[in-house]
Amino acid sequence: MRSLPNSISTGCRELDEAWATYGEAIVSRPGVLIPDTDEDLNWHAFLGHAFDMQGFRAGEFAGVDQPPKGFIPLRERDIGVEQLAGLWLQSPIRDHLLVASKQAGMPMTATYAVLRSGGAEGTSLAEALETFPRRKTHRTVRAMLQNCSALSPWGLSFRSWLEDACLELGATSFPPSDFLAEASDGGAADSLERVLRRRIERSFISLDPRWRRIC
Repeated sequence: MRSLPNSISTGCRELDEAWATYGEAIVSRPGVLIPDTDEDLNWHAFLGHAFDMQGFRAGEFAGVDQPPKGFIPLRERDIGVEQLAGLWLQSPIRDHLLVASKQAGMPMTATYAVLRSGGAEGTSLAEALETFPRRKTHRTVRAMLQNCSALSPWGLSFRSWLEDACLELGATSFPPSDFLAEASDGGAADSLERVLRRRIERSFISLDPRWRRIC
């Protein structure tokens, strides 16, 4: 994670002043900044925020935010990126989710049933989804599994994916020392941060726009 600037320039004087006054106190609170480790980036940046969309509170579901009372999150179930990626490799589960994520009206119970065919980890994931008291969709489940599987060439490490992407975009170190440095991904030049966000959007499905500011 990068150091915090003392000031920002957003074009909005009030926002810039708010950052100068409160920014460090807010961002420095426990649980806001993500340590630069494989485990923390996988759990917090990837599983805990990447799928936090359409009312699905991914941080609570993963177990990196306070879960609802009585709910057993993925972290306590020992279901992480590796286990979710493995479920995507099972043809019955993958084929079902590819259809269910595009078909209106299919009940979630159909996805729970197919997940249970995937063994102990699939059963545990189905139980977590059934008991999670927030909105969830077939597309949310598909995104979790498919995106985790997409990390396979990088050793199932989101940090390794980020490092490769940054180095390909011209960064000389990781984390990059300057996310505002100019970069290009085959199109018009922009800041490294914005180009990296666009690459993330192309590489993974169903990401929450609020999460894309991972730099």
